[in-house]
Amino acid sequence: MEVASTSQQEFDYLFKLLLIGDSGVGKSTLLLSFTSNNFEDLSPTIGVDFKVKHVTLGGKKLKLAIWDTAGQERFRTLTSSYYRGAQGIIMVYDVTRRETFTNLSEIWAKEIDLYSTNQDCIKMLVGNKVDKESERVVAKKEGIDFAREYGCLFLECSAKTRVNVEQCFEELVLKILETPSLLAEGSSGVKKNIFKQKPPEDATTNSIIYPQCQMIIAVAIWLIPKILSNRLVSSCIFRPRPHLTEKPKQVVPHLSKPATASPTKRAQVQQLEMGPPRLEWM
Repeated sequence: MEVASTSQQEFDYLFKLLLIGDSGVGKSTLLLSFTSNNFEDLSPTIGVDFKVKHVTLGGKKLKLAIWDTAGQERFRTLTSSYYRGAQGIIMVYDVTRRETFTNLSEIWAKEIDLYSTNQDCIKMLVGNKVDKESERVVAKKEGIDFAREYGCLFLECSAKTRVNVEQCFEELVLKILETPSLLAEGSSGVKKNIFKQKPPEDATTNSIIYPQCQMIIAVAIWLIPKILSNRLVSSCIFRPRPHLTEKPKQVVPHLSKPATASPTKRAQVQQLEMGPPRLEWM
C-alpha cells in the first residue's frame, strides 16, 4: 500500500471505514498507528474521532475516511448513526481480555445487523495487543472460528509494534474494491472534495459531518448529566416558583362608616317615633 500525500485532493474512490469494539481495546491507537506511524497511549475516546488517509492501492487513488467510535455504553446512541453508509467495519478486541471478545457476538455483531445500511458491507475482525503474548487469554483459533461464523475477514495485530497494522486496512480495502456495489458507492466521490462541497438547498443532513462538531456534541452529551446531577443546579431548576406556591391573599371588604343624618332628617325620624301629636282640651 502506497501512502499518498495528505495535501492531495483528487482521488478515484472514497471509502468510509468504521472502527468498533469495547473501550480500551486499542481502536484509537490502531488508527493512530495506521495514519501517522506512531504509537501513543490514548485516553478513552469521547463520542467519535475521525481521520483521513490517502493511499494508492491496486493502481487506484483512494481516500479513506476512518471513524473511531467510543466503546462506552453511554455513547451508543451517538455512535449508532455512523454505521450508515460505511463500506467497511473493523471489529476490534483485546486478546488479553476475554470480555472484549465475548461482547463481539453479544453486542457489536448485533449492532452491525441493526444499524448498518449496507448489506454488502465488508466486516473484519482484528485481535489487538498480540505483543502481550504472555497475557493472552483469547486463542487465535477462537478468532478464526468467530470470523467464519459471522463471515468476516480476520487478522491479529499490535498497534504498539505495528505488526500487521497496515495489513488490516489493506485487506479490508482490497475486499471492498472487489465488491461491485461498494465500488459504485465509492466512485461517487471521484475528483471531488466532499469536505468542501456545499450541500444542496433541500438537503437536511450531510453524509460526512465535521469531526469538530461531533466532538462538541459528544462533550455536551457527556457533560449535561453531570451538570444536572449537581445539587445546586438541581435546586435552582426544580425550586417551586413563589407565585405558584403562595396562597392568594384574602380580600377584606371595606366597611364604610354610616353616613351622618342631616338635622332635617333627624327631626323627621324623631317625629315618626313619637307618633301623631296629641290634642289637648282647654
